[in-house]
Amino acid sequence: MAKQALPFRGLPLAIGSLPHQDPTEACALVMDLLPEILGWPQLPRRSPLEAMIAQCAERFPGAVVDESGVRVERGPALEQRLAILNDDYYDGSFEAYGFSRERASGLYTLFESDMDAPVAVKGQLVGPITWSLAVKDGDGDPIAADHRLLDAATKFFCLKAAWLENRLRRLCDETIIFLDEPSLHTPVLHNSPLSAKRATLLIERVLQGMGGLKGIHCCGDADWSLLLQGSADILSVDAYTYGESLAEHTEALQVFLARGGSLAFGIVPAREELLMKETTGSLMVRLEGLMDSLSKWGIRRELLVENMLVSPACGLVGLSEELARRALALTAGV
Repeated sequence: MAKQALPFRGLPLAIGSLPHQDPTEACALVMDLLPEILGWPQLPRRSPLEAMIAQCAERFPGAVVDESGVRVERGPALEQRLAILNDDYYDGSFEAYGFSRERASGLYTLFESDMDAPVAVKGQLVGPITWSLAVKDGDGDPIAADHRLLDAATKFFCLKAAWLENRLRRLCDETIIFLDEPSLHTPVLHNSPLSAKRATLLIERVLQGMGGLKGIHCCGDADWSLLLQGSADILSVDAYTYGESLAEHTEALQVFLARGGSLAFGIVPAREELLMKETTGSLMVRLEGLMDSLSKWGIRRELLVENMLVSPACGLVGLSEELARRALALTAGV
């Protein structure tokens, strides 16, 4: 069952990535525009090691990062390191699985920043499904197709999430950890070696290890019913593009909201050509229309408002710094 979430009532939320290369500037922007729920900015343009797949490859057994991407090299050393990972998972020993400053400069800068007391602090990491589909073995196949490596990746992300949650709790008692799972987009998952049910079960293993609030972000059109029935407290969707698809899952959505779950409406587009034509007013009209649509299908509007967050549709790394500021300002405005 989902943990009783805070009464968010439309608080603004950042998704994760920004186009900045200076972590001090990126953190200052987040603290200025979205101070209630502070999220650490991922900065892939600062370093390829901060791109979400490479960022989370740190300390995974056999993982190698180069210009071609991330791969796992097999051999005797891999077997030994997999055994250590397995022992650490069952012992709950997560300290060795954190992010280094080299791969998470925004996180460490946030740790060192002066800030007002936020409602919550938010962290994110790529989810085990998206990561396992992107990382290849020596033959060029995704490690998601290898049962043993997929199991190891799931345990690895349990430990990595535990480290992140533990560190964020030093900033604020209320933490939110999101798993970023764009590969749950139905066409992508359909062409993968994993079924939707198998994928959500593995995600559940990671979510259930968290003690604070936990969420799933998918910027595609997923099988929302499967995700709503899990233990996530917050479901983050690209409401600008796929919001109407929620109406196909109203029964699961009603149960989710009634037990304290929250929706993060990604109503601010993350694409330049769309962002330039929107204003706070136009996005409010769009959001109100979506809420009206869900209300017609039996979702109580008061419950939606009580449990909602407002966010960009996706990460903002594809924008200029000026447009990223505009997107966050619109998010706060809505």
